[in-house]
Amino acid sequence: MEKTDVLVVGGGILGCVTAYHLARGGTETLLVERGEINREASGTNAGSLHFQILRQPDYSPERLEKIRDSVELHAEASRLWRTIEAELGCDLGVRLGGGLMVAETPEELDTLKAKCRIERMMGLHTEVLSTREMLQVVPELASDLPGADYCPEEGLANPLMVAPAYARRAAEAGARIRLNAEVLAIEPLRGGGFTVQTAAGTVEAKRIVDAAGAAAGRVAAMVGINLPITGYVLHVNVSEPWPVVLDGILIQHVGRRLTLKQTQYGTFIIGGGWRGRLDRTTGRKSTLWDSLVGNTWVAARVLPILRDVRIIRTWGGMIATTPERTPIIGEYPRVKGFYILYAGAGFTLGPVVGRLMAELLLNGKTSLPIGAYDPERYAIAGSAHMPPSPP
Repeated sequence: MEKTDVLVVGGGILGCVTAYHLARGGTETLLVERGEINREASGTNAGSLHFQILRQPDYSPERLEKIRDSVELHAEASRLWRTIEAELGCDLGVRLGGGLMVAETPEELDTLKAKCRIERMMGLHTEVLSTREMLQVVPELASDLPGADYCPEEGLANPLMVAPAYARRAAEAGARIRLNAEVLAIEPLRGGGFTVQTAAGTVEAKRIVDAAGAAAGRVAAMVGINLPITGYVLHVNVSEPWPVVLDGILIQHVGRRLTLKQTQYGTFIIGGGWRGRLDRTTGRKSTLWDSLVGNTWVAARVLPILRDVRIIRTWGGMIATTPERTPIIGEYPRVKGFYILYAGAGFTLGPVVGRLMAELLLNGKTSLPIGAYDPERYAIAGSAHMPPSPP
């Protein structure tokens, strides 16, 4: 039986960041991953670093108030991503050229103004630009767009590199990592701690961090917690190389699903939340023609030069989601020693919320308030239905 102080479940960006900070803080840490590091949402997303309030089902005052607390996390993330490459000592493809969330109608422009007011009150520097000002940032944007909300800190990073870099540094600091070690069962012990059965053997852990992404609900159900985390397949497109017109700049749309960036190699990455397909029998994730057409149409509507650019590759990746799409961070009080970590905007917020989770485990307190993300607000203890393991 392998023993550890903290068992981190999940080898995506959340788990790897948490393990990195725990190991550096001197805590005995074991990370288990059911497959390979970074093979799910952390490595298959579009790599957007979006610090503005994201596209919402609605931008009513009630909805903006509900997500007000998360703006502080995004402001902290914008500061952290500026130094992440220096901290980890490697190139992660971070390019922070600024971000524009465009409007297509006067009503959408009014929505951006309301959103901007809350962002600025919470310490995130954004500014609503007119069409003329927007075109000074990116001249190639469609000239009939009425304006955009501009955040100078936004940009992109390479999702294939970030979580593995944290995993390497965690291992160097003393964390142990076990791959192909899916968690099969968890038994809380009478005197505290847990016995965990994995596909690679048994682990005895004093504390557990459930950072399993789309599988987090299934892991939580093993200790009787109903956790409303599910998964779906996200569709992403990549183009042929093209002369650089978006130098580290992120483009989003307030009313349509769109993230649009260009890497240092000239390829455009087009995403924004369009759905893919999951075959639950084989576990194969694939893309949908309707999503390809819809996603690229929106991109070309916003950036007309894309009408001449060819898409060369598409893929689908599993992403975790909840009904509220807000973070869940902390210990579940009715199962002592069991901690839940879900970020919402996982790639963007991963380095921040992973650090906060480690702070909580190391010090019993965090550098930013996390009361709004208390797991008890989202989960119900008791008899929990065990959902099927996502592929």
